[in-house]
Amino acid sequence: MIRFLTPISAIVALLAADVMSRLPRVLKKWLSAILLGGFICLSLVYQLWEFNDAGIIQYFSGQASAANLLQAQVGNYKVTKYIQSNLLKTD
Repeated sequence: MIRFLTPISAIVALLAADVMSRLPRVLKKWLSAILLGGFICLSLVYQLWEFNDAGIIQYFSGQASAANLLQAQVGNYKVTKYIQSNLLKTD
């Protein structure tokens, strides 16, 4: 579904660039700095949010063990751990 929006977003980006190019030089400089800083802050907040959802922040802060992190991220971690600890190599 999102692939159909790609041409539209490119056209909107070109229209926005045209509007920004007609702005006065000082306003253009401030607007571009604010937009760049805003996108950097937005991506940083998104990354921290994803890290928190994945449990990575709890792991690095010592609130969760490596096993807890792996159980949350790897689908068959418990099965693999059970096989390694309870079955012999000949089984």
